[in-house]
Amino acid sequence: MNTIELLGKKALSVAFAHDYYAWAEEQLKYEHNSLALQRLADEWTIQQLSADEIEDFFQQALNDLAKSEPGERQVLFDYAEYLCTQILDNKLMPKAGISLLEDFVSLRDRYPLFSVWSFLCIDIWSPHTEDQIYVNTGLTSENSDAYIRDICRQFITLLHTDLPEDFFTKRLCVECLNRYAPPTAEKYSEEEARPNAAQCPHCQSEQTFSMNDYLGRKHHLEHTAAIAH
Repeated sequence: MNTIELLGKKALSVAFAHDYYAWAEEQLKYEHNSLALQRLADEWTIQQLSADEIEDFFQQALNDLAKSEPGERQVLFDYAEYLCTQILDNKLMPKAGISLLEDFVSLRDRYPLFSVWSFLCIDIWSPHTEDQIYVNTGLTSENSDAYIRDICRQFITLLHTDLPEDFFTKRLCVECLNRYAPPTAEKYSEEEARPNAAQCPHCQSEQTFSMNDYLGRKHHLEHTAAIAH
């Protein structure tokens, strides 16, 4: 386990003794050494330590390695990007990766970008019948692995894009390129997804997409890239 992983799990409150043990072992493999690392890498010893003691040894080990712990935002974004990269590099199966990325959902009020995983998880894990609507346009049970990889690529782009604060509360009309708040802003429902409820108030087009939808975000990124050029 590398430092990005451990710090990310720690920030999400899902880091346990065995994670610190795996991290310490990894550091020792790279010939980093200190008393704190040795304590964390001793499987029997770490099981006897309290959570506070483990944290103390971890902070001492970071200090010995001349590493500092970044702020929460940086830690979380680095870990999310790391997981996406692992999925794209085929080092992590898509659905196994989504199970880990789902841990970010509880933080979406503070970091709206994590809404991406909220709505994808709804689509992936909820049973769907033929007449039910997916939030993410074009997603099916058959193409889910490829679709997850597409969202991972998009998420990495979004991480490095300056998005409006209200980004995920808006819809985009692909006809007039107007961004607008639907009547049920911030609350995605099947009713909102129906054409008559999603009609653009400016040109009355029904070709509109929520920013909670992969395809809506794709249109937004393409539009902003075209403007930039």
